Amino acid sequence: EFESMETPDAKYAAALDRLQPFILNYLTQGHTWALGDVKSSQVYKRIGVLKDAMPKLWSFVENIIKESIEKGYLKE
Repeated sequence: EFESMETPDAKYAAALDRLQPFILNYLTQGHTWALGDVKSSQVYKRIGVLKDAMPKLWSFVENIIKESIEKGYLKE
């Protein structure tokens, strides 16, 4: 259920599962993103479930992604 994200609870759990490493990457100046040569499109794809599961947080996530690009933590 968690992996398939078919229920609202599973989507919520998956969103939380993705939010924590996303925030950690930002707080460490994109350390893991740099190691993996991660691009913003990949981050958007990975954390996209949050848009539906936690819509009130989506603008926060978008701002962090944009700021990460501006600061050079994440490639566009």
